[in-house]
Amino acid sequence: MNNIYSEKVILPCADPIITSYPHHACYMSILGNEEKYACAILDAYIPLAYNATYKRLDFSIGVDIVEFMENLPFLEAEYITRKEFHDSRVSYVSHIKGAIANGFYVYLLIDYYFVSADKDVYLQKHRIHDVFIYGFDDVNQAFLAKDFLNGRKYMGFLISYIEMEKACDIDLEKDWLRGIKKYRRKTVIHEEISFHPWVIRKEILDYVQGRVSGYVSFHDIRKRQDCEYYYGLNIYEELVKECHNSRKYNYVLDIRIFHILYEHKKCLSLIVQKLCNGRKLKNYEALSMELDQLTNLNFRIRTLALLYNRNKSERRLQQITDLLLDTKGKEEEILLKFAKSILDVAAFDTLTERREMSYRDMCIEYDGPWQKKNDIAFVRKEGAYLQTLFWGNYAEAVLDEHDYEKNQVQFMIDGHPIDKNRIIMSFYENGEVLYTMKEIHTGYHKFQLVCMGKVCSVKKMIFGCKDVNEDAAECSSSVLLSMDTDTKGDWNKKYGMAGYYIAGGNIQLPDYLTRQSILFKNSYVLVWDEDSKDRRALLNVSEKSGAGRIMAYQEHEKEFWINLVIPGSQKRNVSLYFVDYERWDTDLRIKAFSKYDHTVYWNQELKHIDEGVYVSLLLVGDVIISVKKEKGRLAVISGIFFQD
Repeated sequence: MNNIYSEKVILPCADPIITSYPHHACYMSILGNEEKYACAILDAYIPLAYNATYKRLDFSIGVDIVEFMENLPFLEAEYITRKEFHDSRVSYVSHIKGAIANGFYVYLLIDYYFVSADKDVYLQKHRIHDVFIYGFDDVNQAFLAKDFLNGRKYMGFLISYIEMEKACDIDLEKDWLRGIKKYRRKTVIHEEISFHPWVIRKEILDYVQGRVSGYVSFHDIRKRQDCEYYYGLNIYEELVKECHNSRKYNYVLDIRIFHILYEHKKCLSLIVQKLCNGRKLKNYEALSMELDQLTNLNFRIRTLALLYNRNKSERRLQQITDLLLDTKGKEEEILLKFAKSILDVAAFDTLTERREMSYRDMCIEYDGPWQKKNDIAFVRKEGAYLQTLFWGNYAEAVLDEHDYEKNQVQFMIDGHPIDKNRIIMSFYENGEVLYTMKEIHTGYHKFQLVCMGKVCSVKKMIFGCKDVNEDAAECSSSVLLSMDTDTKGDWNKKYGMAGYYIAGGNIQLPDYLTRQSILFKNSYVLVWDEDSKDRRALLNVSEKSGAGRIMAYQEHEKEFWINLVIPGSQKRNVSLYFVDYERWDTDLRIKAFSKYDHTVYWNQELKHIDEGVYVSLLLVGDVIISVKKEKGRLAVISGIFFQD
């Protein structure tokens, strides 16, 4: 093993979505909460399983921890048993440093008796627990680690090299994790990394019916243990029994059970949000509000369980059991609505029908630490903004003005500040002020509200078209300019000066666009290689010399559609990159047409796209581009680039 390292290596480590158990938190910390990975794995976090024999609740996928840790999607892994490690006669510190230097995160069991950061047990009692190692620092002679310490939440801390060497040396029979596990993100994936709505619908219905669902492997521990398991909504009666037993036999409640319930609702809310962002959900506002209420209810139950463990109040225990049964009833009602609201194929929304928008509207995008409470979105950070797209010639914003001097705002249309002379302010007795923006030309626009003071509180926004009979379709157009087969994946030399969308990779949109400006219908992200050497593969970061290349598609086996919404009156130069990395001799037919009256702007056949071709066009307004396979395996696109 090469023992020459940098004196300090810290691998990227995100705040995990799930922290109830360290095996979930480890996985989430490595993947980094990236949009593409979240959409690929969150449907596995719908099923819950309760082991009544061992009184343990977990997400169904994580019940068999060893099986879970050895089959994590999107991660490559290396394992070494304790016996193999002892036979190698290498120190634990050297082995872990070598793994981290090669880009591997390390996951193993240690004895916290030797770890000074765990003040509850240090040099007092032995506690064998799994720990996540993501860096080392020779200057401080310590590893960077994450785990639950001192009865607190999942957190980062330091373990000295001396402590680590002692803490790792545990008895072989106590190592239920069966060795030292090392992980890093795969570069070659070859998997679709998008939501499949029908899978989510099935998992939700299985959950409501209490059926066994989710990932269950041949080696799953449920097939080897003689235990009693409960699934989905059936867990709630068992948890009520567990509460009564804790009172009867005088033991503390396992707080992890209640934290799992709370994080389960957070996962459901995140799934709702991401389905909504992909236009695969109806009734978002109502579902979002009801799930927020359910999440708050589960947070309250967790808090009551913590308080109960302190003084064993019978009244508080009754509150917990009543709320658990209340949660079951509400959860069943909400999840059935959720299942009915899921769309198998994305539905493009119609900007001409967009009118009053509350803070929960799926079309509003927030930048900054906005908070939502009592029908108000508010922020206390100068420069934070919210934005959306609309069609029409007027825009209004209703703000809560109880502290008017602090509530300073700036309004932007298509990236330009609106002159104060074009804004009318109307004050109302209930503390609201209405800002009306006039002299906006009829068309598609990007609206942005920017906090310019100490606080900004927004109640709603209103858009539309007054006193004009102009057709929305007349505000859109597209002209085919050229095709380029020479540039390959080196797009940054010619395209994307204003912004870019790379399938499965980096996204940096121009200032005049929002995330709603690029929507896909009937397609999935398929990633082949995140560190390709193929010249056809797109550079994943434009500003770095020698940046890695990503080989990925938005794809469908027959045909998919792209909705591009370019606000303002200026036609923009947009280039689309098509390539068949698999060399199936693919032919495509690309067609651009108006979303509203289906006027066809241009229709182009692309033959033999194996080597890659850029199609450049001028575009403004709300335009659909269809990508249809004529020959080959898939209809595909790999990137969209903006030149202005």
